[in-house]
Amino acid sequence: MHRRTFVTAASAFLTAPSLIKASKANHTIQMITEDGRKLFAPDLLHVNVGEVVRFVNDNGNHNTQSLDGMIPADATPWKSKIGETFDLVLTHEGVYGFYCTPHLNHGMVGVIVAGKPDGNLAMAQAGTAELPPRAKELLDILLGLVK
Repeated sequence: MHRRTFVTAASAFLTAPSLIKASKANHTIQMITEDGRKLFAPDLLHVNVGEVVRFVNDNGNHNTQSLDGMIPADATPWKSKIGETFDLVLTHEGVYGFYCTPHLNHGMVGVIVAGKPDGNLAMAQAGTAELPPRAKELLDILLGLVK
């Protein structure tokens, strides 16, 4: 298994992701290419309602996009521009699966848990079925760690 970073922060309550102009992020997810591998670091993150998650492109041509069927039902999907930093606030409680558009086949995927995962965890777990093999494998591992 590739070296992956798992980070857990305090969990709380949450409610649609939205792009915000923020002067300070509560959490940072790096989008990197390391030794030929493409990954998010961390690839599993727990956040509180209203906290800012900043996706930073450290190197490579990366972005972040929500995975269809792997975000809460009332949440707004997102897609950032390739190569740019992107700030996101999650406003619905639940599990949010995301990926890098050009590197989904490489398994560049991640999960953010906003508050309690109960509302859509089963739906997110079922949503991995149609993904490319490497992405499915890694998301299954990450979702298995969600408590």
